[in-house]
Amino acid sequence: KGPEAYAVMDSSGNLVFVRSNNSYANGEIDTLVDIRGDSHTGRIFTGVENSGRSPAWISYVGDIINVYAIDEIRPVTTERWFDGARSLTSFQKENIDFSGVVSAYGMFQYCESLTSLDLSNIDTGSLESMACMFYFCTNLTEINFDGINTSNVINMGYMFAGCENLLSLDLSDFDTSKVV
Repeated sequence: KGPEAYAVMDSSGNLVFVRSNNSYANGEIDTLVDIRGDSHTGRIFTGVENSGRSPAWISYVGDIINVYAIDEIRPVTTERWFDGARSLTSFQKENIDFSGVVSAYGMFQYCESLTSLDLSNIDTGSLESMACMFYFCTNLTEINFDGINTSNVINMGYMFAGCENLLSLDLSDFDTSKVV
């Protein structure tokens, strides 16, 4: 099976995705040792790659400021991953393999402090739902979608609703042929 994927939220508001060969309990505050032997202290969350309709960290989402992955993770959904993360200012896509993600429904919903996002060149060939993905990201001014694959997306409802500062978007790479 290999090393398990975890998310660790530290006291500075960083949500970090790592892999470990050790087992950790969901929601516990502990020190996780990753596959390189580096330590990460904070609240540990399990089920990163198959989080269902809500991620394990949803109750703590208001404390998230930065998100990044040290090790590669391969989620099948990013649904509501940062729903209500009003303090989120930085999301780094590197080491997050989006190729198997089917739903990104509400992924950044209510991320009011987020001003820009780079989602360029991510493999989203399995993605079917982008509904409410940026719902009420009121300070979002820029999203880079260069090279994004939306050929299998069927739901884009309310995707940009409430994004009052998002004044221009380049959607030239969007394929909306299956959107209903």
